[in-house]
Formats: sequence, C-alpha cells, structure tokens
Amino acid sequence: MNNDMYDAIYYFNKAYYLSDEKNKKAELLLKSNECYKTLGLYEEAILSLKQIFPLGLSDTLQFNIKLQLAILNYLKSDFTESLSQLEQIEQYTKSENLKNEVLPIKVMVLNELENYDEAKKTMLKWIVNTAPKELNDSLTEVVIKLYSDKNIPHFKNTKTAKTLSYIFPGLGQLYAGYPLGFLASLTLTSAALGYAVYNFVTQHYFTAFTFNNGLFQAFYIGGVRRAEFLANKKNNKLKSNFNNSIKDYLK
Repeated sequence: MNNDMYDAIYYFNKAYYLSDEKNKKAELLLKSNECYKTLGLYEEAILSLKQIFPLGLSDTLQFNIKLQLAILNYLKSDFTESLSQLEQIEQYTKSENLKNEVLPIKVMVLNELENYDEAKKTMLKWIVNTAPKELNDSLTEVVIKLYSDKNIPHFKNTKTAKTLSYIFPGLGQLYAGYPLGFLASLTLTSAALGYAVYNFVTQHYFTAFTFNNGLFQAFYIGGVRRAEFLANKKNNKLKSNFNNSIKDYLK
C-alpha cells in the first residue's frame, strides 16, 4: 500500500507541475496531501500545501487548504499553529456553514493547549449554530457539566514535585499520585544513607564518603528526577482522559 501512495504522490506532483490552471494545481496538491497524511508524513504534507499561493483561488479551495494545514499541524502536535490556521478560516471564510465545520476541531486544539474556557465557549457556539433548537438547552447543560471545575484536569506542578522530593525523598512521587513510587524512593534513599552511616560507625571512612555517598546521591537526585517524570506522566494521563471524553461527545 505504501508504494501505491508514493506512486500517487509522484503522479499528482507531476500533474501539478504540468498544469497551468491555478485551481487545478491546488486540487492536485490537496490530493497529494491526502497521500502524505495516510503515510504519516505530516511535515512533507505541510510543505507541499505551502506551495499554494491562495490569491485567486476559489473560496472552497482556500478553506480546504487552511483546514488541511490545521489538521496536519494538529496531527504533528503543533497546536499553536493549528489554532492559527483555524482562526484564519474564521476570519476570512465567508460561508457560515464552513466556519461551523471547523468548530469541533478548534475545541480539540484548545483542549490540547489547556485553554478550557475558550474550548467551552467554542463548543457552546457550535451547539447554537448547528444543533436543532429543541436540543440546545440539553446539549448546553452537557457541555457545562463536561467543562465544570470537577471534570477539567487539575494538573500537578512539576516544580512542586521536584521541591517536595528535595525536602523529603519520595514526597514528590506521593504528590504526583504514585504512593508506590514514594515508598520505593524512600526505601532506596534510606537504605543508601543507612549503609553510609554503618560504614562511618565501623570506621570504613573511605567507603562511607565515596561509594556510599555516591550511591545516596544517585538515589536522592534520581528520586527528584523521577518525581518530575511522574508528575508529567500524571498530567498527560489527565489531559488524555479529558480530551478523549470530549472527542467521544463530538462524535
């Protein structure tokens, strides 16, 4: 299948360079873009679409180009650029129906940017503009509940996680929501410190100040870094779960 996609890209690009008609050239690059997207080559697809100079193109083609750029940037996790493309659609597209089509995508992008207030407003706007009037109240109620303070993610502060682990080994892991990580970090750091004290008491000073001190530092600093990693992991899980619930609603 991949070979077929590459062949299609070749022929679409060849036809693009042979064509003199501006709208036709844009349509060919949009078809080539679909092949790149199927292959997961998002950057190549973006570069391909950026060859198109929009002036003089039909409104529909300009809309499709901006929409594809928004989707491609979303897929490659450049959410700021994706939002920029969507805002250009809202600003320059004349058709209200086309503007409404991109609102669900904008909701997902805003969620990724953790701008939940704007995401909520955009979702409510989508309901008002597209849903049957008899369903507006019930759908609005669902959205308000989805974006309530109880449901939106409350992220762990990675700096706080690190600071807590500097203060007391494992405390950052506990703050991040990983009690087993707290126990593991506390146990390893305490064991290393205890062994260092034992060697000092038994007058093995060189071992106490070299090997054991290095071991303690490795577990101690390692625990701090682990706390930061776990806080990020927890935040990603919270965001993913919330975003998936919104995607399920948008379906």
